[in-house]
Amino acid sequence: MRSLPLIITTLLTAPALIAPAADFYTPVSITSPNSEAFFPIDRLHQGPGIGFSASPPHDGFPDQAWVTTAPGGYPSDYLAVRPAPILLIDLGTDRYLTEISTWGYTTGNDNGLKTFSLRFATSAEGPTGFSRTIPPQGPFSALKSDITRDSRPLTPLTARYVEFTCTDNYFTGTGTAGGDRVGLGEISFAFTPPPITVQLEASPSLVDFGNFPTQPGIVTRSVTIRDTGTSAPLTLTNPVITGPGAARFSLTSFPPSVAPGSSGTINLSFNPANLDGCWSAQLLLNSNDPALQTLSIGLLAAVNCTPAPPEPVAFSQPAGTFTGSLSLTLTSPTPGAVILFTTDGSLPSPATAQLYTAPLQLSASTMVRAVASLSGTLSPPASSGYLRLSAALASRTSPLPILLIDNFNAGTIPDKGWTTSNQTGAGLRQRALQPALFLLFDRNPATNRASLLGPASTATRAGLRVRGAFSSTWFPKPYALETWDDLNNDRHLPLLGMPSESDWILYHPHPSYDTTMIFNTFIWDLSRLTGRYAPRYRFIEVFVNENGGDLDVSDRRGLYALVEEVKRDPARLDFEPLSPDGTSGGWLHSFNRMDAEPINGFPAPNGATSPQFFRTAGPNRILQTTPNNPTQSGDDIPRQSNCFINFEDPGGYEISPTQRAAIEAWYLQFENTLYDNTRWRDPTNGYRHFLDTRDFIDYFQLLNLARQGDGLLLSMYPWVSSSDRRIRMGPMWDFNNGAYHLSGSPTTTLYFRQTELWYPRLFADPDFLNEYIDRWFDLRRGPLSNTSMQAIVDSQAAAITSEIANAQGVSSASWSSGLTSMKSFLVQRANWIDSQYVLPPVFSASPGPQPAPFNLSLSNTSGLAGTIYYTTDGSDPRSPTSTAIGTRYLSPIPIASSTRVKARTLTTTNRWSGLNDAVFNLGTPASSTNLVISEIHYNPPGPDDPGEFLELLNITSQPIDLSGATFDSGIQFTFPIGTSLAPGERAILAARAADFPSPPPRILGEFANTSRLDNGGESLRLLAANHTVISEFSWDDTHPWPQSPDGNGPSLTLIRPLTRPDPANPANWRPSTNSGGSPSSSDATPFSGNPLADDNHDGFPNLAAHALGLNLPASGPSLPFLSLASNQLSWSLPSNPAAEDVTITPEVSSNLTSWAPASSFFPDSSSSEPSDGRSWTTLLSPAPPPPRPPSFPLPLSPR
Repeated sequence: MRSLPLIITTLLTAPALIAPAADFYTPVSITSPNSEAFFPIDRLHQGPGIGFSASPPHDGFPDQAWVTTAPGGYPSDYLAVRPAPILLIDLGTDRYLTEISTWGYTTGNDNGLKTFSLRFATSAEGPTGFSRTIPPQGPFSALKSDITRDSRPLTPLTARYVEFTCTDNYFTGTGTAGGDRVGLGEISFAFTPPPITVQLEASPSLVDFGNFPTQPGIVTRSVTIRDTGTSAPLTLTNPVITGPGAARFSLTSFPPSVAPGSSGTINLSFNPANLDGCWSAQLLLNSNDPALQTLSIGLLAAVNCTPAPPEPVAFSQPAGTFTGSLSLTLTSPTPGAVILFTTDGSLPSPATAQLYTAPLQLSASTMVRAVASLSGTLSPPASSGYLRLSAALASRTSPLPILLIDNFNAGTIPDKGWTTSNQTGAGLRQRALQPALFLLFDRNPATNRASLLGPASTATRAGLRVRGAFSSTWFPKPYALETWDDLNNDRHLPLLGMPSESDWILYHPHPSYDTTMIFNTFIWDLSRLTGRYAPRYRFIEVFVNENGGDLDVSDRRGLYALVEEVKRDPARLDFEPLSPDGTSGGWLHSFNRMDAEPINGFPAPNGATSPQFFRTAGPNRILQTTPNNPTQSGDDIPRQSNCFINFEDPGGYEISPTQRAAIEAWYLQFENTLYDNTRWRDPTNGYRHFLDTRDFIDYFQLLNLARQGDGLLLSMYPWVSSSDRRIRMGPMWDFNNGAYHLSGSPTTTLYFRQTELWYPRLFADPDFLNEYIDRWFDLRRGPLSNTSMQAIVDSQAAAITSEIANAQGVSSASWSSGLTSMKSFLVQRANWIDSQYVLPPVFSASPGPQPAPFNLSLSNTSGLAGTIYYTTDGSDPRSPTSTAIGTRYLSPIPIASSTRVKARTLTTTNRWSGLNDAVFNLGTPASSTNLVISEIHYNPPGPDDPGEFLELLNITSQPIDLSGATFDSGIQFTFPIGTSLAPGERAILAARAADFPSPPPRILGEFANTSRLDNGGESLRLLAANHTVISEFSWDDTHPWPQSPDGNGPSLTLIRPLTRPDPANPANWRPSTNSGGSPSSSDATPFSGNPLADDNHDGFPNLAAHALGLNLPASGPSLPFLSLASNQLSWSLPSNPAAEDVTITPEVSSNLTSWAPASSFFPDSSSSEPSDGRSWTTLLSPAPPPPRPPSFPLPLSPR
């Protein structure tokens, strides 16, 4: 092993002047030469009582203060004709004086103690050798007995004796006959010790002797000591070497003193004494530097030893906010490790960090970053940020979650500098993300308001930069946000309940452009209801501090939405990445202005020397625009001059030539099919093989409804799925300007922007147009109904609140008017679009549950003469050639069982109406109250995931009807008419039914349209036949979700499904006990027997044995056990995951009468996946552990 050099050169510095807080001297004696005119001098309290509340108390009476006794009349009782009252004060020794305080007695008029003069003498000068005089001080206020001291600063001086002379004063006349008197209750002198200009520097502060492959003999190193003060020598005393490796190190010599401005040398040696190992210790010396009274120098050495990295540093306070000051203690759980830290935001390194020796006293916003070092090996870094709040901000609450962003005076958040004169974005270079602290405070459920004084819901390092084009010119600005770990890597976090990710957007709905502040969020919620992916978001109130100092109300940026960034992710756009050869996987584009240049300029990581984009050949199938050429030619797509097809995933600066060629070849094949008149409409081999018509239709329906200004021109995220290699339009985006009621009349333009991209060709296909019209009316019966759209507006307005709208500068009246205009526009436009088509027949009953058999009536309300045709077998009453193939409606249709009815009207002018499609459930339909998704086997081991399934469970005592229920997110499947589940029955949907052995479990069907469960987690949604949600949640394959189901054999199993637990909570899921899961059955093992008996005589009651899995075969430990390692106590607890009917709640007790949660002694824990049928949880104490409780009970309770 090669030798390691010295690795630290750190300066331990203190301010040049140290000014401790003031304290008071108590006089040794006070006398007065004016005894004939005053009460006894012992009436004057010889401080530091300071005030009425001091003991003994000073009351407003002459017998409890030092006052004059002479009662005579004018002029005998005035200072002008009598000696001035004088006090002689002895402080016992020379004192450094900076302040005088008096407490006076008076009647409350203006005749109290007014001014006084002072003379001072040192011990050497004696009690009468006053050499320094301070002229009269004051005026002091006329003090009352219940008012605290009156203080004045002095020019600092040194003195033992003080002469205090009252000047310009009357003797007041209260309480004793006579004229005015002077009264004093107390006099004291305060001091602040003079600054000591000793300042210690040590370099290095951590000495690493090296890591030697063989015995090096005695190795020496030195440390330079400097006194950078100006007036006093540095002294060092009481050297000691301590720590686990102290015996290997020696202090050879050190300078007992160092003159101001000079330096000295500490010489050290390391002697391994022919031993191999890793050693660490600390050299401690006392110094007279008030800021560094104990010098600590870390010592490290190793011979033929590679130490394990120390554990990360722990912080005594979680990241968050504070007012005033904060004391922060850093600890390392690894014995012998030293701590290095920074407070400037930089990553600690041996060359730049400070050595931690004492708690940090924070009086300003600070990012503390620390590592532990042991024998030259560093721990993973740890960071914790603390924001100091102004008094005004500290008391603030909000009806929204509050986000605090602070970059610690790093300046304006970077912006690539887009301007309206650069519509293509050419020549702009992307800016690096700027590090910042991210503190998110969710609302308190009890008050439904967020406060900044409690713990943050999420605290993390983050990186930010300004995003967008036109919106980047606004203020406040939108930001791209990444949540980071300590190495600036992505840190996936589930912010405000959204699926865990690291890439987010802070979107500001600027009221100057969006009068309702919901233009974008409305379309996202509406899109989500149609079954399309839409970015999740949460309304928040944001504060951003870019200029340092305390975070204050002036840093408020206002209402934002915290939004998911559009990207490939199981819970966002779910597809597998493009393979290196481009033959498998999918990809994501942005159709937008060209990407900014790389942060570090060209060439890019993939060798690119310019922004990477392209256009497709378009209708003539001749590519006329060369790749990466910003000038569009011919009919190439997109035709918008500043819109380019950019590469998002893989990115344009990472994509390989092979991958790019595969993507461009796919588009060539797609357009060669789309624009080939001989085959383009073929249902199997035509353009539908490349394009998801439902997705393109839904995108256009939503855009056409809102008439967003940039629609189909910019800001699109089309993507190609890895499962079917079909293109989809991606999420709705960028509706924040010029949409809805700001776009003009709601009753014009039936097809908004139908001339863009591939839509002209799609609308030329009668089948596409028919599907478009049918889907419009399908959506109008559900998400796009007037009631549904108005409810979204009202719901989002309620979430924002008028309080926040007012804070944005929008009056309640103006905001309400904008919301009303938006709702009116939506209703008018949707009604007008309805009127442009032949309306579908109207059914006399609503879809969904029906109480008993009934007769269904159909009626033509289109206003056009025609005939209604219907079917009850699921087919369309209109043939592909537009002829009528359904049953002609003549009389009500008898519905005696669950039935799907489809109906159209054919007018006398041969126009077909839209389709009315409804499922009528006789019996109990599936709903959120009776059906749960109880098991998900998403990633079975083996190629192509054999045995993938999803299980459904009827949790009631009645049969339920699944007819018409639909999975529209995650997987695709619609349950055939007549599908039912018996009481308590489980059944599965399978990716491939053939994967299951004979006899197979009950299989209700196979996933449709090649859909699969994502191996990395995703979002599932199951809708009832009437479009109500049965179940909707997202799951993941990372902590805190169980991880063994991710390719290791077990399935993801819902715990106690009969109780309808929240499926979005990972704590409600466990791994199955068997590889392959338990399709159509349960692997839970309910307890039976006497819970207190010990049937197998193992010393554990039956219920405990059941809960702990003690009756299961074991290849290793099976009982709970305590262990001590690395000075940390651990408590390992087994559990039986199949014992769903009992919970174990570890506790600790110090007296066997009162009990506390185990977390009070074991703050940390770790868990393992099932082994031998049982799981293990290990509870961890701090290092070193606190005094050990005598008892560790395991109370059991039914679940």
